[in-house]
Amino acid sequence: MTEFYIHEAARAEISRRLHELRREAKVANAIAECVLEVLYVREVEVPPDARTFIRSHPNPNVVLPWLSRSVIATSVSDLFIDDQV
Repeated sequence: MTEFYIHEAARAEISRRLHELRREAKVANAIAECVLEVLYVREVEVPPDARTFIRSHPNPNVVLPWLSRSVIATSVSDLFIDDQV
């Protein structure tokens, strides 16, 4: 197996970025669960594939608008109305 050297500064930056990405994913997951809870309380049907999609999005900047939209959504498709797919 070939060994390679990663400069300590690069290693630190990679570690910092991985920590940041994990934190963002946790925040996005918490927001996604809030979205699903709001839809549940409002009795908006969420198909399994949409539920999986909402839960799997790692970017809180994308998921946060879904939370706002979930308050007035009449269908799950209303969450994604302005998103570029």
